[in-house]
Amino acid sequence: MLAELTEFLIVLLNLVRWIAGISSVILIAGGLYFAHKSGFWKSKVWDIYVNYRKKPTAETASTQAGWQATKEWKKIQDRLQAGDEAAWKLSVIEADKLVDTALKEAGIPGQTMGERMKSLTEARLPSIDDLWRVHRLRNHLVHTADFHISAGQAKRAISIYEKVLKELKAL
Repeated sequence: MLAELTEFLIVLLNLVRWIAGISSVILIAGGLYFAHKSGFWKSKVWDIYVNYRKKPTAETASTQAGWQATKEWKKIQDRLQAGDEAAWKLSVIEADKLVDTALKEAGIPGQTMGERMKSLTEARLPSIDDLWRVHRLRNHLVHTADFHISAGQAKRAISIYEKVLKELKAL
């Protein structure tokens, strides 16, 4: 009787194994079918694959960021040449914003530009004192309604921002 029970259990286990195998194949095939019909492959898996293959290296990322900074810098210089005080003010404000973006991309910690600048030393950024000076000028432009700026002040400020961007290797 023990031999018959053992033989019955073996047959039962083989039957369960076959049913589990066939169920697994059906479930996997069904999952693949529904993933295909729902567009999962195109929207999720394909995007992950493409983004992984196109993941920028540090060199290409800095080149792309440098190109963007160069494009923005050209706009700032063109605005500086416009010849009116409003354009000079705007060029200083935008240059300050571009430097802040460069500081963020350089991984300088801080919530604000002032906090980021506080964490810099002259070893990291030789023009940090000049940057503080032009950043204060920018703050006066933004926060003082009747503050006036001359062409010379604007050009000096822009040249300092340019120097800082070059030190940060953003230009």
